[in-house]
Amino acid sequence: MGMQKLFEKLKTGMAYAEVDLPSLITEVGRAQLIQEILTNAGNTNSLIRENMMGIHDRLVDEKLLSKEEYATLFDGSLTNLFKSLGSKDDDLVFTRSFSSLYLAYFADKDEALDLLTQEQYMLLLNKAIDYMQKEVDRRGYVMGKGWAHAPAHGSDLLCCLVENPKFPIEYTDKILDCIKFHITSQDSFAAGEERRLARVIPSLMEKGLSIDALQNWIKSMLPQISNEIVQYTDAEFPYTHTLFNIKYFLYALYYIAGDNKKSAEIRPFIQEYEPKMWKLSRENN
Repeated sequence: MGMQKLFEKLKTGMAYAEVDLPSLITEVGRAQLIQEILTNAGNTNSLIRENMMGIHDRLVDEKLLSKEEYATLFDGSLTNLFKSLGSKDDDLVFTRSFSSLYLAYFADKDEALDLLTQEQYMLLLNKAIDYMQKEVDRRGYVMGKGWAHAPAHGSDLLCCLVENPKFPIEYTDKILDCIKFHITSQDSFAAGEERRLARVIPSLMEKGLSIDALQNWIKSMLPQISNEIVQYTDAEFPYTHTLFNIKYFLYALYYIAGDNKKSAEIRPFIQEYEPKMWKLSRENN
């Protein structure tokens, strides 16, 4: 079954788990299959895009490629991560967003399958931070094309990198800066992005992020609202987006943090701090 026939089957409901990968590799060749995966990371047909991601993950899980071929897949995904970065509302967001999931899978499976050298891991960590500090297309579901969800997928990548044993604790502040960049945006969360962003925090705490440092970081996100701006006016409206983003993030963190004893220590602070945010944002002027 060639790639064109595969795409037709994927469009009509065939799932990646049903694909006979060894036969597909024999027919189209490893190099061509890798190229198709990279090219279709951003396919605007959501069935093709998401199933190609599944095929990518199977290639990793089933160890069907050589070290050199995995490196080609890794390098191509890194390149895709930066295509048209900084733009909004074009289709290349799908390429960036799903490439971040490809790379997250490498980071997640690295320890078990020995996928990344220390040099490759650090390259990916630095590239992921750069990417998340510049991604501004925050659309969730795009009608007719499926999920873009770039900040959510980028957060998954950050989480997998932090959970990797290779993560250096001195990169904690850079990861927090990435999360803050999206939370303090005036683009409102629309599809659960706050939960994906919050999921990184307990992982950082497991690596050594202290309660005091986390509290100070949370406080640093609060926008400074002039007392001259009367509440519920057009001038105040952009601040409202940011305040609600912070609130929803803290709600998600409160819930997620309860899953283990260490991260649960942040919950009393959130419970006390969140109701006072509007008042505090004016007092800090």
